[in-house]
Amino acid sequence: MKATCYLDSVGVVPGLIGEVSPVGFTMLIEASAERRRRIEDRLSWLRARAGETADQRSDPRIVPVQKAVNVRLPNSQTVVAEIVDLSMSGAALATSERPDLGSTVTVGKRFATVVRQTEDGIAVQFKLPFSPITFNEHVVL
Repeated sequence: MKATCYLDSVGVVPGLIGEVSPVGFTMLIEASAERRRRIEDRLSWLRARAGETADQRSDPRIVPVQKAVNVRLPNSQTVVAEIVDLSMSGAALATSERPDLGSTVTVGKRFATVVRQTEDGIAVQFKLPFSPITFNEHVVL
C-alpha cells in the first residue's frame, strides 16, 4: 500500500507501507537517489542537533532542492552561497563572505537583513516572508 508522510523539518516523503504493528508501521521510501541523499542529509543534520538547546527560531525549516543562490552584498559584489536551510522568514547560508550584522543583502531576488554570523556563513531574515502557499522544497529564491 502506498503512503505519503509529511515530516516536520524534512518534508514530503513518499513510500510503501511495509510491516504493520500495534505501535506503528515501517515504510520503504520511494524516491530517487538524489532525493534519498537529501533526506539522509537532513536527518543527519537533525540528529547532530538533537542534544542542543531548544531551537529558538519561530518558523520550521526545510532544505530546498535548489541550494545554490546568488547573494548580492552591501558593496554590490555578488557571490554564490549554498542554502543550509530555509524558513518562510529567513535562511542560513554557507558562504565565505561575512557581511556585518544588520547589513542589507539580496538573496536571489529577496531583500534580507544579516541577523547572525555562523561558522560556515550567515543567517538572514527576509524583509518580506514567503507565503505558506508558495513555500515548499521546490521554492527558488
